[in-house]
Amino acid sequence: MTCAAGQVCSAGSCVAAGRVLYTGDRAQSPITSDIASRIAAVSAATSGLRAPVFMKVGDSITASTSSNGVPAGYFMVCFDPRSGATVNLGSRPDLAAAVSYWQSVKATSTETPFARVSLAAYPGWSADMSYAGCPNANCPLLEEIAAVEPGTAVVMFGSNDSLCCGCGLTDAQIASIYFYRMRYIVDTLLANGVVPILSSMPPRTDLTQSMAGGCDGKQLGRATLFVNTTRAIAQARQVPFIDFFREMWPLPNNGLSDDDVHPSVCTDTVGETCRFDATPSTCAPSQPWNQYGYNVRNLVTLDALDRVRQVVTGTASSLDSNAPRMAGSGTSASPFVAAQLPFADVRNTATDGQNRIGSYSCAGSTPSPGPEVVYELVLSATTDLRIAVLDGGYATPGPFTLNLATAPDGTGCLASSDRFLSLSLAAGTYYVIVDTVAKAGAEFGLVIQECAAGGPQCPSP
Repeated sequence: MTCAAGQVCSAGSCVAAGRVLYTGDRAQSPITSDIASRIAAVSAATSGLRAPVFMKVGDSITASTSSNGVPAGYFMVCFDPRSGATVNLGSRPDLAAAVSYWQSVKATSTETPFARVSLAAYPGWSADMSYAGCPNANCPLLEEIAAVEPGTAVVMFGSNDSLCCGCGLTDAQIASIYFYRMRYIVDTLLANGVVPILSSMPPRTDLTQSMAGGCDGKQLGRATLFVNTTRAIAQARQVPFIDFFREMWPLPNNGLSDDDVHPSVCTDTVGETCRFDATPSTCAPSQPWNQYGYNVRNLVTLDALDRVRQVVTGTASSLDSNAPRMAGSGTSASPFVAAQLPFADVRNTATDGQNRIGSYSCAGSTPSPGPEVVYELVLSATTDLRIAVLDGGYATPGPFTLNLATAPDGTGCLASSDRFLSLSLAAGTYYVIVDTVAKAGAEFGLVIQECAAGGPQCPSP
């Protein structure tokens, strides 16, 4: 079916090409024809970058090492021939082409991208450390781009960013800082012709340990907020996203090692982290190889790289033709529809929405003379919700107001805040309105998530 400009084919019909939604029910974000075109355009923008080379950006869960030419590390290193590992793709033999493709061009004279010791991945890092010094000299992110000339980057932060060690900030403020950091990384990569593949952080469950440095131990509660913040950025920039947290949560001990921070492995043997078969491991007969944390990360990352490979080589122009899309335009007359939880979005009040609501009737609400963006949320049952607006800073009050109302024009106001709402709502239709305190617009992130019984802890205000 051929659709008109500004439309796409969805379920056999031509519909307005709203932004593709990255929903929480899948590990890999959709790659539709328009996202495939974007990936291909970014890859082709800088002729000096080589598509079959990817770079790693992250913390200790991503970093690798090398000694006397022998690579070491659990993330992707086992795909390098020098590691001596035997790759067992289990139920995914189709990914053999991806292994060959990403081995085909060296990142340096001796390293494949799998085993490259990245300048932009280091133990203990939070996201900002990867771009310290940017855009000037000694910026790890730019140094790694210059060193290997990649076409793709695999990016994962959050495990350290989610810590609050005497910071005195709320969960929403900590996530807002992370929102700024990850936006900077993604936009820097895109500006340099590199396609980012963003991965959400894994769970971090070290809650009962004595936290050094006055850390508050609430990082598991923040994790889902950080996951959905990453989702929002990837969705906004329409680049690939891996929901690693989703894949880890059902595994034994949530896929974590004994420290409850790093993904689990069977033993210290690097080669075992490329076993994706369901046969019993040598460590625990009841736990197959494909249920260890690093094994899962290596598999879902290889899958994401393969999806990019298919696009940049022209093998596939679309992998997910019927992906869900954002409905609405962000106005009172046509709100954006938060059709599924978790819901994540990034908008700019300078270009999206309207400027019709200047104040709200809720107690303690702040006058908001600037433009606003309106979202519709329909709940089929009583739901415990956390709603956060992220502006990239942590000043109090923030530049936005977060308002919940029963009407799209802001009347029937139920609650207002500058950053965070935590409340239980009965079944019904509600409107989340992100308004601007100043008259000038700015970019924000919005996360709406449910705190389900038996699920991960939810962030606090």
